[in-house]
Amino acid sequence: MESEQKTQRSKRKIIIIVAIILGLLVFAGTYAYKRYKETNDESTVQVTVKSPIQLYTYDINVRENNGFTKYKLIPANTIVDIELEKWRNLEGVGYFYKIKNMDDRDDIFAEEKIHKYIPSSALSYYSFDNLNYYEVFPSDDYNDIPSRFQSCIVDLFYKNQYHSNKVWRFTSIPDRVKDVVAFGDFVGSNIQDVAIVLEDYSAENSQVYILHKNASNGCDIVYSGNWGTAPTIKSFKKGQLIYINEYYGNLDKTAAPNDGIFIKNATEYKAIFYSPKEKRFVQYDQYTPEQVQNIEKSIKDNPYNEESGEDTSSEEINPETSEATKNEN
Repeated sequence: MESEQKTQRSKRKIIIIVAIILGLLVFAGTYAYKRYKETNDESTVQVTVKSPIQLYTYDINVRENNGFTKYKLIPANTIVDIELEKWRNLEGVGYFYKIKNMDDRDDIFAEEKIHKYIPSSALSYYSFDNLNYYEVFPSDDYNDIPSRFQSCIVDLFYKNQYHSNKVWRFTSIPDRVKDVVAFGDFVGSNIQDVAIVLEDYSAENSQVYILHKNASNGCDIVYSGNWGTAPTIKSFKKGQLIYINEYYGNLDKTAAPNDGIFIKNATEYKAIFYSPKEKRFVQYDQYTPEQVQNIEKSIKDNPYNEESGEDTSSEEINPETSEATKNEN
């Protein structure tokens, strides 16, 4: 009996030991696979820095230095993982690269000079005609732009040297990114195009471009115009009812003949679209709900005779006077 109990206890110990070993193997395998995925992920590259690198924390809610605060200096020969798809720009300082798995934090960035330790093969995805992708798009907020449009935009920067002369650039304000890029079939060719807003160094002037992908897979500028300070754009679809009127205050709506963009700043609100009739891009005033109310009130308070151009709201018809006038004639 005692021998059987010892045997059972031994079996239980063996089972427990085997279970522990299996658990450790599963944990080790999971960790190894996770590290393998991280180090073999094309969007992450592991580098050894050859000189001390300054690290920063980033907080979008901190206004000073665009949210960057010095964190610590890592010494030479430190191994770090860089997330290539995550970066930020601090005007006058440079680009900051996201560091992965650093001190169990998700807000650590390295100063721009770490870029020289990234292998060129890892950067190939972010380079077009030797133009650094980072020089065009100031933050990873622009990652959602499809690659076919990214190449169009990079080509525009390359041809005009915007990446170096900074005549025009993308906004670095994360909250504005969604309002400076729009997509649509803007020339009616059944091919998606892209519209973008660029700003100058002072951010007081803006340039709007509509880029069309042509049959040769290149990109053509089909519209450009200056729109002052901080305009926003939003696309609309062909057939959407918009204001297409020659004079201010006409509230009749018409179906748009093509996709287009609404563009709005502090003083203007327009619809821009390609007119098949006029064979060019045209623009028309649009009205906010508040403006519509004011226009309707103005019309109600001051009726206007369109044919004569005279205000007839206060005229009273006297039958006798009217008859006398007829007899005189």
